[in-house]
Amino acid sequence: MEDVIDTFEQGAPEPVNLKRSARIFKISRGLFILSITTLYVIEPLLLEHYKELDWLAGAFVALPILTILVLAPIGLLNSWKSYKKSEGLAITRLVYLIGNLSFCGLLVLFMSILIQDIALLF
Repeated sequence: MEDVIDTFEQGAPEPVNLKRSARIFKISRGLFILSITTLYVIEPLLLEHYKELDWLAGAFVALPILTILVLAPIGLLNSWKSYKKSEGLAITRLVYLIGNLSFCGLLVLFMSILIQDIALLF
């Protein structure tokens, strides 16, 4: 995908926002996969052998999600700036805009579930 980003028209400005958006999307995607892997593979193994480390298992799942919480809006902002400036190819801009928008949608769902869980405590 890097070769698609690097190909831009002669005389056109370099797609700075598109490259940032792509980088943030790739980091978010990796952290999301790490979070899911941790949730379904590492956490059960850790809790099976070390029950007193349940806080560590929760941290392994929560830290990538919290990092995505910060990165997703930044990636969406860079995608939108890239779209407004018409940087790079149209399909590349659309892919990263939809990708970063989907991570923001996942974060809205995550926050709604978190708020419902907190409401059940009180």
